[in-house]
Amino acid sequence: MATTQAERLRAERRCTQPPLTGTLFWDLRAIDDESRRLEIDFKRQLLLVATDPIELEEVSLGPFMIAVHWQLLGAEQPNYEVMALHPNPPDSNPGVTHPHVVDDRLCEGEGTHVLQAASAEGRLHDFVLILRQILQTYNESSAYVCLDRWHGVPCIDCGASVDADERGLCGRCDAQLCDECVQSCEGCGDSLCHGCCDACTGCDDNNCRSCLEPCSDCSKIYCHQCLTDGVCDACTEDKEATAEAEAGAAPQVAAAYALCVGQAPVPA
Repeated sequence: MATTQAERLRAERRCTQPPLTGTLFWDLRAIDDESRRLEIDFKRQLLLVATDPIELEEVSLGPFMIAVHWQLLGAEQPNYEVMALHPNPPDSNPGVTHPHVVDDRLCEGEGTHVLQAASAEGRLHDFVLILRQILQTYNESSAYVCLDRWHGVPCIDCGASVDADERGLCGRCDAQLCDECVQSCEGCGDSLCHGCCDACTGCDDNNCRSCLEPCSDCSKIYCHQCLTDGVCDACTEDKEATAEAEAGAAPQVAAAYALCVGQAPVPA
């Protein structure tokens, strides 16, 4: 129990202890030796460290600037930013400059705990080194934008990445589509996404909604080719069948009425 309490007290002291002057000096020297560029703003206690150009899975992301407010080391949430010096964002999101960086904020992933430990103990050199290592790693499952979709946009229908020179546009909503998902309106010929086309109830052809209209009798949706004077073929046939049935029943009704009033039916 005493050992546990002692460890807790040591941890609490580390969490509230800023970097010592001597330790800070050697940390800065180590960072300077290992970094492409180092700038120090003593007035704001801000450390600016430039990384080498980063390339992940053949996608060039360029160098990054790590900005650390070292006076906040030891805080529960250390204050730092990761800024792209020569941004190469994906087509789909200009705010993403790295699979794990959006709006200059880094998703630390599995590095969260070691970063917090380095911060709590005031280890500035280790803190910067861990950030740099995280920038040099890639985890597809936690990426804001996957690298295999960096220079393409997802097809709105199937989600596959589509390069700029291979994609099509829906003529109704301007959604971007891969070649396999582009559908054509049989009425006007416009390219359509799945959400902007419907099948004609009669012929089952795909049409945009401007080339479809409801039957005035049954209200089902048909293309213009399957309507006659606003009525679908099925309703027209039902009307004709009803008219024929009524016409055939008329002589029988007349004969029955004559019998009821005591008149002999007249032979046809």
